[in-house]
Amino acid sequence: MSLRTRVILVVYIVSIVVSVFIFSACMKNVTMNAEYTAYSKAEDGGDRVFYAQNMGKAGRMFSVNDEGRVYDTFSSRSIDEDRIEGLSVHGDSVYAVVSSLVAEPDGEDSEKLTNYYRVICLDRTLRLQTMTERFAFDEDMILTGFSAEAGGLFLTYVTPDGSAVRVFSMSLNELKIRDVLMGAGVNIEGIRSRYADVGRFFVQAVYHDGDMEVRTDADAPEGIFAPNERVAGAVENMKLNPMQLIKLYYQYLIWYLVALIIWLIILYLLSRMFTNRNRSFYYVAIVELVLLIICGVGTWAVARGTSDAKTTEHSRFAVLSMMGLTDLADINDNIDFSDKDFYDSARYQEIKTALTDFIRRDGNRDIFYDVLIVRLNDSNVVASASGRNLQDIAVLYGDPVDDIEMAIYRGEKFAVEDLDIESQSYKAVAVPDADTVPDYMILGIINDTTDMITRWKDNSGAFLVFLLTFAAASLLTLNVWFVQNRDLRIFETALSDTAYGRELRERPLIVGGDVKDMWDSLAEINKRVDEIQYSKLRILEAYYRFAPKNIEKVLHKDSILEVKNGDNISLRGTIATINAVPVGGGSLEKYDRIIGRIGRYQEEHGCILIGKSPDMNMMQFLLRENEKNTVGFITDLFNTHNQGDDHIKLSASVFFDNCRFGITGSDEETTTYLDGDHKHMIAHINRVASSLGLSIVISEDIKEREQITGPLRFIGYVGCGSDEGGIPLYEVLDAYPARVRAVKIANLNKFDQALRSFYDKDFYISRTMFSDILKEMPDDALVKWYVFESDRYLNESCDDETFKNLKV
Repeated sequence: MSLRTRVILVVYIVSIVVSVFIFSACMKNVTMNAEYTAYSKAEDGGDRVFYAQNMGKAGRMFSVNDEGRVYDTFSSRSIDEDRIEGLSVHGDSVYAVVSSLVAEPDGEDSEKLTNYYRVICLDRTLRLQTMTERFAFDEDMILTGFSAEAGGLFLTYVTPDGSAVRVFSMSLNELKIRDVLMGAGVNIEGIRSRYADVGRFFVQAVYHDGDMEVRTDADAPEGIFAPNERVAGAVENMKLNPMQLIKLYYQYLIWYLVALIIWLIILYLLSRMFTNRNRSFYYVAIVELVLLIICGVGTWAVARGTSDAKTTEHSRFAVLSMMGLTDLADINDNIDFSDKDFYDSARYQEIKTALTDFIRRDGNRDIFYDVLIVRLNDSNVVASASGRNLQDIAVLYGDPVDDIEMAIYRGEKFAVEDLDIESQSYKAVAVPDADTVPDYMILGIINDTTDMITRWKDNSGAFLVFLLTFAAASLLTLNVWFVQNRDLRIFETALSDTAYGRELRERPLIVGGDVKDMWDSLAEINKRVDEIQYSKLRILEAYYRFAPKNIEKVLHKDSILEVKNGDNISLRGTIATINAVPVGGGSLEKYDRIIGRIGRYQEEHGCILIGKSPDMNMMQFLLRENEKNTVGFITDLFNTHNQGDDHIKLSASVFFDNCRFGITGSDEETTTYLDGDHKHMIAHINRVASSLGLSIVISEDIKEREQITGPLRFIGYVGCGSDEGGIPLYEVLDAYPARVRAVKIANLNKFDQALRSFYDKDFYISRTMFSDILKEMPDDALVKWYVFESDRYLNESCDDETFKNLKV
């Protein structure tokens, strides 16, 4: 097997593996979210739990045991229905109400959607046994209960405004084998009705064993309406085996395989383009395919952008509307929702009316699915437009609402969270009540989707533009391909003439720029190769002078030639930062002496120059963990510098840290990078050292690692008030000239006593003591800073530990 074949095979395998990961990531957005809520259709069937969930244009039913193992599945699409509306288990059969929306003529130029129902009978393995004909009702009603009993099939509906409950019955004889259904209709009759009391409306109702159970907006979910813990546990643990997953998502799997095959064909064309002599044809084919992909992605992006913009606008509209609702209904913590008579009060009627009027208002009707008032301390719904009160909000709409509740509890002015209800995308939008410290939130469930037909209509202009762009780009590409082929054929003949020693024909008057260059380069090619090789060598020599030294040692490489882009290593090391600020104007010669001394130390100790500022005022170095004389070297550097007349003010900070050192960049240019656990603190310490004119500032880790024996002055902390606690800092006094060092050592005890008073919050005493020290050391900027800090805290409170931190 040739190398080229092996490379192509590896590319194919990698493409397939990557495509699997991409497919898995994409499937996260469309996979079923099995969650048991108040809207779920589920029945306890004894040895098994039967759970149904609607997913787009298909209702799915699952037979599950208590451990979540799925035995059997059923899809409503197998009988050409879109949704599963209700479940009931009777004997050895499972009964379900399925439905579909059917567009029917409504006048000459309009249509209306009618909800058609059908009752089906399955065995306990979810195989279809019998079914009824389709039936519909003259008025819109919501199915809230379904019961299959020996006496027949009972469907309980609630009117949209909740004012009435109607029970319909049909005989079991209406169930027939699918093949014998003739479309003759169903004999269904209303057997019972009930109207809500004044001030109440029905939320749920079910006819069961001859009794009608109802729940109004003043009732908590109890009895038959209470969540079934066994069902909830089974649904929460539900797991599908591989074959069931394939059966559930086979459509997406087909799309994935088609896309994968197209991609493999593209790879084949690419490989042929690099091996076949007539590569221009494959080039054109690939360009056309890329154009098609770009136009397709552009079309999708425009449609998606429009949809996202509409969703964002819906969210913004919902937030503003609910803020207005909060003020209009005067919702605040003065309302005692826990009062046992609250739901009989006029105040509740006002709130209920405000909520229901709000959700039915023009402009809100197409956006809001429900509006609820939720008590934050126990997550209970106290009032809602749907009437599902006195139950946990997570039981109604699932766990995602807990996040939005927490955001409002933390004091956010509004919060938005994505929500999935039976595979339909919604958003939960919440605002707090009118109080400064909210006790309640107003939660709106809003529509987050637009249908595909509307999306195509809204973006038809953009689709036409992309189509015309693709056509124009294709014509341009084909024209360029034709002209390029003509020029290349003529040039190929000229090359053949040159190879055989024949007279070189004249160059055509009009050729492409690239072909013209090839004609001009034919006679000069050998000469130019030699010149290029020589230039490359000189460039490499020049660039080596600018490359950081000792990189290969830190990365454990034998040579700098082995260092590649992306190499990195985790290590513990000392980070030394030296500030060199000119006094009265600097010159390059002054910096040369300092850099020369540092360069000699680099060669001896293997340290790395990590970075420097453009004006050379700051240089940072990294030393490995085994190097324990950093402070000694910098002290010697300062003392040597102090003996000269360089007119450059030096300061430094030394810190020991966990680091990540590596190489980053592109093929053309790379650079080193250093990332440490305390990089921001190191930068802060360096700013403190520079601004306060300190010599060498070291951390306590450096003091203990390098066993500093010379005099140190404890100058304070950084990081107080953080999770890691404060880090003590010390100043190396040996780095000062002899006169300054002597004065600082003489006042060392006074400084320590003044600092202890400062930390004990005796700011008056500390100010007095630091002022006395300042008389003897008038140029000590650190003492001046503590004088001003002591004076400031005499007039300000300092309840936490952050006052101990050294600040710029």
